[in-house]
This record gives sequence, C-alpha cells and structure tokens, in this order.
Amino acid sequence: MLNEKNFNRFATNVAKRLKVAKGDLFSTNRKQEVCDARHLLFWVSYKSGIAISYIQKYCDESGLEISHPAVIHGINKIDAMMNKDMEELIKTIHD
Repeated sequence: MLNEKNFNRFATNVAKRLKVAKGDLFSTNRKQEVCDARHLLFWVSYKSGIAISYIQKYCDESGLEISHPAVIHGINKIDAMMNKDMEELIKTIHD
C-alpha cells in the first residue's frame, strides 16, 4: 500500500515538474517529453525501492500495460541522462 501511495505521488510530481498531463504518463503517447517523464517515473520508483513488477502493476491499474523490459529500458535511459540538473529535478520529485 505504501509503495502504491509513493508511486502515485511520484507520478503527480513528475507530471507537474515536467509539465505533462498525468494521464499521458499512462497512455501510449510517444512524444519525447511524455516518454522522458514516464521513464523518470520508472527510475524514481525503482530507485525508491518499488520492484519492477509493482511498477508494471501500478501502470496497468492506471491504464498502461507495460512490459518488464520496457520498464528496465526507461530506467536505463534516465541513468544515461544523469547529470547535475537531473539530480536536482529528482530531488524535487521526492518532495
């Protein structure tokens, strides 16, 4: 239950900080800004201790069926983009 609350809080914060609609995070929208936001949600959730299977479950419950490899891909994309600005953005998402 705590994981789900954190996931939803992260989704709200990611959408707000990156200025995308929260619903777009759980859609098949492939615009770059939406994909980046979705990947950031995966990364923050995973690094906060939420298992990939639960990330998949919470996405599915929100309307986005996503595969295990797709979540891993998103996490790896954010790892590759990591820099000081990204670290500062991530700090604001945990608030």
